[in-house]
Amino acid sequence: MPAFKRGLKEEFIKKLNEEYERGGLWRDIVDDKSLFIAIRKKHINVYSNGCSLLELSFKDKDLIYKINYKYLLKPSMPNPKIKFTNGKIENFCYRNFFLDKLDDKSDIEFLKKSSIPYSKPEKTGIHQLLMANKNIIDLKITFSKAATQNGSTKRIDFSTFRYHEGNGEIIFYEVKCFDNNSIRSLDNKEFLVIQQLENYKNLIKNNSEDLKNSYQTICDNLTKLKGMNQRYEVNHFTQMKNIVSKDISLCINKDIRLIIFGFDEDQKNGKIWGAHYKKLKEYLGDNLLSVGNLERFTRGIST
Repeated sequence: MPAFKRGLKEEFIKKLNEEYERGGLWRDIVDDKSLFIAIRKKHINVYSNGCSLLELSFKDKDLIYKINYKYLLKPSMPNPKIKFTNGKIENFCYRNFFLDKLDDKSDIEFLKKSSIPYSKPEKTGIHQLLMANKNIIDLKITFSKAATQNGSTKRIDFSTFRYHEGNGEIIFYEVKCFDNNSIRSLDNKEFLVIQQLENYKNLIKNNSEDLKNSYQTICDNLTKLKGMNQRYEVNHFTQMKNIVSKDISLCINKDIRLIIFGFDEDQKNGKIWGAHYKKLKEYLGDNLLSVGNLERFTRGIST
């Protein structure tokens, strides 16, 4: 069984294209550039503000949307208090508190707004990167538990599709906020983030063929899904088509790049952080990217 597998079946793609042509909910999702569409194994995850807003699958000719209940809670209600008498709930009607339909653009806007309180700094940072870089192809890259050393779930933050030296290339990225202790060598111990990146590099190296096959399938899916061409730069989308037609090859970059963000000038130039940064730079070299504000940040990602 592959440690990593992505890709939708043809009947699922056909149904999505029919829905797009019909002008339904799926078209609202595809046309909303603030949302990120990630292709999984047999389903799709739609992200907003770095949060997995909904899961979309296909069964018995139907599109099935699954949403975490916390995103369905209405952010504003005239009387949000729930009454209990002798410890028992009284006159509770879920329709007053939760979104009870999902069929148009206004419902998607509702879900996006509801996800904002759950978007922590690193998720917000990833969302800013998604908005600035149109070559990001995947988010929260998860391997099977069997592929990891201790059976725990590991998720690389995102990957990009780039055209490099005549070939398509998939590059992986991890994002850390400046206040994350894993990017500091506390008590002269090894950086936790370095351990994390080494684990990811081993996963990438040991499963490079599975990754290559899956991203070839993702390129095929994306080029067949109507409306997806508007979500990527023309050149990137053209090169995805060339991957599918095998006019160019696809390779997996076995390194991983670390992005550190969320610091001001004083923090950037401070003596304490400077020592940590120097050690990280010695280890990662050009694979270390740092910037105070991720908004419109493209260096080392799409440029």
